[in-house]
Amino acid sequence: MRLSIASILLTSVLVSTGWLARPLLSLANQQTLLTPLEIEEQLTELPKWDYQNTELTRTFQFANFIESIAFVEQLVLPAEELGHHPDIDIRYNQVTIRLTTHDIGGIGPLDLSLAKTINEIYGEQANTTD
Repeated sequence: MRLSIASILLTSVLVSTGWLARPLLSLANQQTLLTPLEIEEQLTELPKWDYQNTELTRTFQFANFIESIAFVEQLVLPAEELGHHPDIDIRYNQVTIRLTTHDIGGIGPLDLSLAKTINEIYGEQANTTD
């Protein structure tokens, strides 16, 4: 699935009017810091994600730069819907995602939720490029 200009514009309007962020503000304020044990338990459901310091990290491989950028574009709407944005490092055919909740100083439920969504998006894209 590729983002269309219309979906990007719609998202921009929803965010700029505050409509998209309103229900999410209360969710972001309810974040709790997970313990290392809780994080390790959740990582069993998140293949290839690493937990180091206060971040979840994963590097995704692609055939080329175009596929890397297409993948990153697909992360925009889910991140906006959660009101939680990953740190993204793009290196030609590699995209490294880092997740942390700065407000609580570590990993919270939104980080795990977004990691699961990112895995799903990667799986969908990998299936369409085979």
